[in-house]
Amino acid sequence: MIQFLPRPFMIKDGIRQEETPAHDAVREALINCIVHNDISALGNIVVEQTDDKLVFRNPGMMLVSKQQYFKGGRSICRNPILQNIFMRLGGAERAGSGVDKIVRGWEYLGLPLPAVEEETRPDYVVLTLPLKVKTDTPQDTPQDTPQDTPQDTNKTIRKEKNKNLLLEFCKEPKTLSEIMKFLGLKDRKNFIEGYINPLLEEGTLAMTEPDKPTSGNQRYITIVN
Repeated sequence: MIQFLPRPFMIKDGIRQEETPAHDAVREALINCIVHNDISALGNIVVEQTDDKLVFRNPGMMLVSKQQYFKGGRSICRNPILQNIFMRLGGAERAGSGVDKIVRGWEYLGLPLPAVEEETRPDYVVLTLPLKVKTDTPQDTPQDTPQDTPQDTNKTIRKEKNKNLLLEFCKEPKTLSEIMKFLGLKDRKNFIEGYINPLLEEGTLAMTEPDKPTSGNQRYITIVN
């Protein structure tokens, strides 16, 4: 899988270096798939290589927000025993720093930065490493820049209203399904990204089982200051 990566001629301490930060990035991405794999979820680890990208998929959902994932420094490892084994073998970074290595590797190649997404039914975390530089598109002129429409404003108002309703509803612990049904929402992925994660980060909402984010007994409760 790393054979296609460029190997520029580099000498360090009189010894030719066969690998680059990009090689470390691919290795770290694969290890992340393994140590963050949810063995209780449906599916298997899948790694795909095409002409324009490398894709790493592991069953489960992210245990931190996307912002925190790329920010690093704070991570929850789903399989700490496996992580410890890889660390002893010199193949894995400490929790929260592995993503930094992946990003640095892709910056070294001058390629677009990695992207992470979540898929549902079945649940998967998908890390994509682009292998081609996107072609530049013409820049929008000031008059072409879209302005907020009344519909956009209404969506923002409705979203804030739903957040307030959610916090009121969760004064007693509620499941994700109960909250979505209460608000009349059906898209689980967008609901988690648009409502649950922001409120958790704000500290206005909390998990009843923070050490087991994907637990079937997980509930959400409003934090009253």
